[in-house]
Amino acid sequence: MRLAASLVRFWNIRGHLTEGREWYARLLDAVPSRPASRDRARALNSAAIFARVQGDLPTSQKLLEESIALCRDLNEPKGMAAALTNLAVAAMVQGRYADAEAMYLESLTLDRAIDDRWGVAITLGNLGELARLRGDHAAAVALLEEAVTMLRDTGDLRGASTMLHTQGRAECALGRLNAAESHLTESLRICRDLGDRGSMADALNGFAHLAMEKESPGRAAQLWGAAERLREEIGVPLPSFDRVNYENALSATRAALGDDSFERAWREGREMTLEDAVQYALSGEDTPQRQ
Repeated sequence: MRLAASLVRFWNIRGHLTEGREWYARLLDAVPSRPASRDRARALNSAAIFARVQGDLPTSQKLLEESIALCRDLNEPKGMAAALTNLAVAAMVQGRYADAEAMYLESLTLDRAIDDRWGVAITLGNLGELARLRGDHAAAVALLEEAVTMLRDTGDLRGASTMLHTQGRAECALGRLNAAESHLTESLRICRDLGDRGSMADALNGFAHLAMEKESPGRAAQLWGAAERLREEIGVPLPSFDRVNYENALSATRAALGDDSFERAWREGREMTLEDAVQYALSGEDTPQRQ
């Protein structure tokens, strides 16, 4: 179980979520639930993250509730804050924004009490995502800027990349297209260097939204096609909280291009290698270059 905990970041970054879930299912079944242990609480939290990312919210919630109960028994505020944050993410995915906010704030209080700067940064970033989903993009940018600064200080480049992507999306909605492109570019470069395929799919999606704001629907359709293929390969669906915005953007792109041109551009995007898709996103060009 301790070895699995050391592999969580690898499984997550490389997109081996199914493998990770299978190992955690076996381990949690094999290791007794009592007496309470930090290792089990941590394993439950990690398994819940994988389940939620793959869209299995009922399993994720069940695992997190058990993790929180163990952390209470152990008087383990750090573990409780982590589980509360992930439970809040699940609530946000389900559109229960008020519940998500309450849990984020409880997690933030716990992290500040033990001076966990990384935990504080992650929760501030999640509150920024929540503000973006609620349409308060200015508040989102402010929260995300603070989160990115703190994550850089802690050395968490992957976390900073995630927050930079969300910040870019919020800036895109505000019409700050140069700032949005700058932050999306930095985000994609970081996750490319880390080999983080799930985050690369998110980044390609962000660049597609930016392309629509720049009135380049063909480029947007190609990037969305490339992102969809990557999500299929790693078994990570688009988060449900972004689904309505995504479907609306696709409809607008199809209307701008016409059905035939949209399908052609979408197919071209799906046929790109990941390396080509990333290079295309970073190039800012309307015609992809094949390596």
